[in-house]
Amino acid sequence: MRISGGIRHEWLDRFIDAEGRSRYSVWGGRPEGMQAFGWNSDAPAFVLVGARSGRTDFERVDTKESWYADFAERCLGMDRALATGYLAELLPRLADAEVGALAHRHTGENKAGGNNRENGVYGLTPGHIRVRPLTDEQTAHAALACPECGWTQTVPPERVGVWQGLPCPLKGCAGRLAVPPRTLPAGQGGTTSWTTTGGCTGRRGHTA
Repeated sequence: MRISGGIRHEWLDRFIDAEGRSRYSVWGGRPEGMQAFGWNSDAPAFVLVGARSGRTDFERVDTKESWYADFAERCLGMDRALATGYLAELLPRLADAEVGALAHRHTGENKAGGNNRENGVYGLTPGHIRVRPLTDEQTAHAALACPECGWTQTVPPERVGVWQGLPCPLKGCAGRLAVPPRTLPAGQGGTTSWTTTGGCTGRRGHTA
């Protein structure tokens, strides 16, 4: 959700209420000072549970084609058909007041008093995100990469061991995150490069 921009801001309230079905509020009808998210750009993507059918920029967590179902399959060895139901139940638990890992907003029929109050839009709030700058030296020890596709993931340096070996976040990739080889100082055997077979770029410089 963080990478896809699913973080609540008052500028996105109308977009959220519309379940990502119209870009007018983030494009032609956007507030003054807001970046435009036209059709040639990626709009912030929140997560839908139990929403009605139809086109949306948000991710439907309860479909087999979603990134979340794919990642659950690769992380947990879970069949995608089972993963969709599991995730549709997991997100409301993560939004419970006792956990507070996600925020939830009733939308569509559920906003008007529908039967399933757990359906709607899920995402993050600014309070869920912690950002800190990294020095060049810290960044060098904070990056993991996938040797299959080249995805780069920057994490807090002290949590590299937690992330190492996890499935690559890129949808459908069979690789796992690893610490890339370091460039050797001059006179110590030349340089070692991190080779990839894909063209995916990563996120560097800050960690959340």
